[in-house]
Amino acid sequence: MLMLFNILTITALCLFYGMFAFAIAIGKMVMRGFERIRTYFLFALTIYIYLSNIINLPTLGFLNTPFWNTPVLRWIGAAILYIGIVLYYIDVIQFGKNLAIGVDENSKGLTTTGFYSLSRNPMYISFIIYWLGAFLAFANLGMLLILLGEAAFYHLQVVYKEEPFLSQHYGVEYEEYRKKVRRWL
Repeated sequence: MLMLFNILTITALCLFYGMFAFAIAIGKMVMRGFERIRTYFLFALTIYIYLSNIINLPTLGFLNTPFWNTPVLRWIGAAILYIGIVLYYIDVIQFGKNLAIGVDENSKGLTTTGFYSLSRNPMYISFIIYWLGAFLAFANLGMLLILLGEAAFYHLQVVYKEEPFLSQHYGVEYEEYRKKVRRWL
């Protein structure tokens, strides 16, 4: 049963970061400076925490020592990981030709249908769901810090970078959308 759990969580990691790799390959990921460093650091830390829990690599002390080892919570976490991934892939499909991770000055239009009619940032919500699942699956301080750090980063990214850009780039169209649809949920 533990082997199946390990296979499922590693597969989830590959699916989650695989979409980022695809976005980079087709030129749809717009990351500069800190964003790029944060993403690569996060990827490396996540890989290490996953692997240290699966194949008993040396631990980072308190960072990847589990808070609990309850199989039910770990399986619930694994299920939530996949919910986050499925929502993320749906977001990408709904975003369509406008897909860009980060601020894209060449954006072709606002996406306001599907999940984007319920939240202005469903892709970030799917990321938070993924990280919540990772925290429940591995239950350690490292995953908790990643979950909280990413939630804070997404919020700051949206408030201070994306919303001002969209407001300037789309003007009244974005302001009307902003009035109708909440930032998160």
